[in-house]
Amino acid sequence: MLQILCFITSEDYLYLNSMGEKNIPVNFYAYTFEVDSVGEAEGGSSRVKVIVVELINANMALGFAVRNDMSIDGEFQLNFTSQDNPTNDIPIVCKLSKEVKRTSYTGDDIAKLEYLGLSLEKFYEGKGATFYFYDLRGSGGAV
Repeated sequence: MLQILCFITSEDYLYLNSMGEKNIPVNFYAYTFEVDSVGEAEGGSSRVKVIVVELINANMALGFAVRNDMSIDGEFQLNFTSQDNPTNDIPIVCKLSKEVKRTSYTGDDIAKLEYLGLSLEKFYEGKGATFYFYDLRGSGGAV
């Protein structure tokens, strides 16, 4: 099973931890978001792919930029940690839906990721949720 380590704020970590202590299951929804090129005159087109996981009752959403050839079949596990408690991960098992959202944007892959990340951040902020964005296409790290 694919496992992804997610570094989050202490407040979000404590909230997730309290949900676990109270045996409250975390409701999630995960989907894929793809951004294609639009109006590329030279150099062809490119696409970036982001897996989005909504932790609905935890008021949190996460975006994971992944390679286009990466596929996630079945379940995957998110392990949450924070600066205050870096050795005690909170695991949450999720499953990716078949839903794929698409949009277009002019620019290179980094510009597309910035566009999508900002759009998702504003969208989830409007719903009262914190949004985290991670780049898993290479060696890892946050965008």
